[in-house]
Amino acid sequence: MRNRLCPALFVLAAAALSGCSVYFGDDDDDCLDYGDGAIAPVGLRNPENGACEYLGGPGGGGCGYDVPANGAAEDRAPLPDWGECPSECEALSENQCMAAERCRAIYTETPCPPDTVCDQAPRAFYGCWSIAPSGPAYERVACESLDAYECSRHNDCVGIYADSYWAALEAPPLRFQACGAENVQGCYGDSDCPAGWNCTSDTECLPPPGCDPMSGQECPPVCYGRCEPPAGTCAAIDCAPGWHCEETCFPCDSTDGEACDPICRGECVPDQNVCPLECPPDTQCVEVCSGGSGGGWDDGADAPQPVCQWQCVPVGGTCASVTCPVGQTCEIQCNAAGECRPVCVPETGGACAAVDCGPGYHCEESCPGGQCTATCVANQDPGACTGDVLCDSLPPACPVGTVPGIRDGCWTGYCIPESACGFMTPNP
Repeated sequence: MRNRLCPALFVLAAAALSGCSVYFGDDDDDCLDYGDGAIAPVGLRNPENGACEYLGGPGGGGCGYDVPANGAAEDRAPLPDWGECPSECEALSENQCMAAERCRAIYTETPCPPDTVCDQAPRAFYGCWSIAPSGPAYERVACESLDAYECSRHNDCVGIYADSYWAALEAPPLRFQACGAENVQGCYGDSDCPAGWNCTSDTECLPPPGCDPMSGQECPPVCYGRCEPPAGTCAAIDCAPGWHCEETCFPCDSTDGEACDPICRGECVPDQNVCPLECPPDTQCVEVCSGGSGGGWDDGADAPQPVCQWQCVPVGGTCASVTCPVGQTCEIQCNAAGECRPVCVPETGGACAAVDCGPGYHCEESCPGGQCTATCVANQDPGACTGDVLCDSLPPACPVGTVPGIRDGCWTGYCIPESACGFMTPNP
């Protein structure tokens, strides 16, 4: 390669099975001195120029590390969201790279030197790089509209770089030029395709590369085909926007005792599935919220917040099967026993949204049969800000700016804003 290597990183790069270049100004620094709790540098591929840059070690050196010399964790700059280098992707062929989930193919074009007239060189496969850690991105966008970084997050897009061989030796080897969609993989036989894929050369006969029957250019007597993924796998499934494909693989049962490839099945799932529960059949996971202020003061930033938790509810007991009247919307409400059901409430935020109960009262909703009504009830006494505590129970965990209320020698369970305590001294 044209770029100088940091001498102290040579052994490290060799141990990682691949050599990556590092740009620096001198060779007087000990790049491998990870003292004072500093972490070892990590090789990351710069999507703008393709250089493998080592980041994350101790600061103060000439190897591009951006961490202070004391190695304090709070002083470390966050590492960029770049693909790792070296990586397993770099050992893959062009077709294998396109089939790998965490890899992307890279192509180069050689532009003409300045003030020179020359034919445009064809695009050539340059190598296979790892995608960014935040990928693969599942949003369906045109690859041609992506910049260098966003292109590096997509495993269905290829990076196109300009390889300026005539540039100065100290310049980065490549320059990002464009992002493009993956090409259809061609093949002469199954051996040209990724493992488990099929070549269509035995069912369709396309002209091989390098010949054009329409122009009279003679083609060799051989059929050319396309690599197709196995039916049912994610490579053959196009999910709707907001969904992506995930594969579940099962070990195969070999009839002759020899090793065989696992059997995989693809399924479209939502892009964001944050439910932490494994729900039983005929149920689904929903987020249910309860509680809140309900005290004897106006709601505000210091008021207790509702408690939300995930619950498994019957599939039939969801809003998907409920049609509410005009002006109402469906929401899941659960009782103290954990039984949840859908109810129709006004779109303004519930039956209590339009009710003003006046001082000393608050509104509570009752939804028998799915129809909600509002009732004004007297506020419970939250207690006093100060007083003697004679009971053995612990006070509630009140948020900052509030104190636990006291009544009859014990905690009331309410949190009182300090602004409502007047000149009284809050409880310690």
